[in-house]
Amino acid sequence: MDKKLINEYINELENCDTTYNNIRDLAALYIVRNEMSTNDTVEKELSDILPAYKLYIDNKRRYQLGQLDKDSLLNKLNLLCIEIFEFITTIYRNTDSEEERQQIQKCLQKLSRGL
Repeated sequence: MDKKLINEYINELENCDTTYNNIRDLAALYIVRNEMSTNDTVEKELSDILPAYKLYIDNKRRYQLGQLDKDSLLNKLNLLCIEIFEFITTIYRNTDSEEERQQIQKCLQKLSRGL
């Protein structure tokens, strides 16, 4: 479904009579719109990781060949870590349960301990 169409339906229902069917349909459309927005945010964050990873790998190769200083390499690694952190944060904020949040926290703790 198209977001524009969903928003049109929502606007139409918000201006209609307050009936059980209209409210039920409006609630369902709110849920669909929210899910679509969440998916877009996750996809955007995920798409930001690949260019940052590629830049880091390219710079790592240049560092290994002696063409780049260590500070520049660490800077690119830091940028990659920021993108990954933003992605994980987005996933965490969009979880539906405490169990999901705990699972993410366990994975991060495991990573911080060095796997």
